[in-house]
Amino acid sequence: MRIGTIWSLAFLLSVSMSLVAVAQTSKPRETKPKTQTTKQQTAQKQPAQKPTVRCAVSGKVLSNPDKAPRLIYNGRTYYFGCLNCLAAFALNPDPYMNPRRTPQTTSTCGCVAGDGDGKTTCCCPPKQQPAPPTAPETPVADTKVVCPVAGEEVDIAAAVRFVYNGKVYYTCCNSCKNKFMSDPETFAKKAESLSKLQGQPAKMGEE
Repeated sequence: MRIGTIWSLAFLLSVSMSLVAVAQTSKPRETKPKTQTTKQQTAQKQPAQKPTVRCAVSGKVLSNPDKAPRLIYNGRTYYFGCLNCLAAFALNPDPYMNPRRTPQTTSTCGCVAGDGDGKTTCCCPPKQQPAPPTAPETPVADTKVVCPVAGEEVDIAAAVRFVYNGKVYYTCCNSCKNKFMSDPETFAKKAESLSKLQGQPAKMGEE
């Protein structure tokens, strides 16, 4: 009787321990909240960058827009580099309404004030000065002539110079001069067609 009771108690104890083990294994695990990544933490620490503010007339970036002149037009605030730019906008705002327009390339506002930060430089781009005119090139004097007889080019200082019919002609040598004078009308026309120095009027008294 006692042995049966002991075996019954042992069986019940083993069953109880099995049920406790199953209950522990089936218990859901607690999940830890995910921490933010390093990149997200770094992004949160960095302050937001302020938008770039430009002069509505000159297109210059304003380093201190809080102190720059401004004007509210059609429910929108426009900032300016100086009071002259503000006045130019107020007189004719239409050309400056397009935010994608090309900034001015020449200084038209005549301003000398800065953008409220104490500077005194002009806020408009400087006017481009035209390039100084270049001096005309002096033409090089032509010192070459072509002999109408031999057809050779010769320097005028070394050529044979003579006068025919009140005009000056040149040949490369005396032999060609003599041949020229044998038919002067033909060679005179040929000489003048070959070189502009041939057939120039002779000086008074020159033969």
